[in-house]
Amino acid sequence: MDKKKTLPEWRLRATPNMHRVATGANRLAASLGVNSTTTLAAADELQAATKAAKAWFAANPCPDRTLGGFVADFLNTCAETALTAQRLATEAVTEQDDVRRHLGDLLTLVDAQSRAFGTW
Repeated sequence: MDKKKTLPEWRLRATPNMHRVATGANRLAASLGVNSTTTLAAADELQAATKAAKAWFAANPCPDRTLGGFVADFLNTCAETALTAQRLATEAVTEQDDVRRHLGDLLTLVDAQSRAFGTW
């Protein structure tokens, strides 16, 4: 991406990446009550979307430092959310209630962060 792109142009190009990640997070949240296989599939989807978005943002830095930091925080939260859900679905975790609670907190944060992007 041309380094001289304006913030509105950058946001327009960033939106599909953010949408894929937010959609993955929504699917993960919806999968939690189904079964571990569904949760794992949704966590894998979120992980893949987050990884792709991080690669895009690394190649296309945000022209606004504050917004760029917010995006980085959002993607890091999503990556942690995916890993936590994968752990919950695949490991015999002795503190399963704690992990589930942490995952719920992460999903709440992801939801709040993704809503903020709706104000673009």
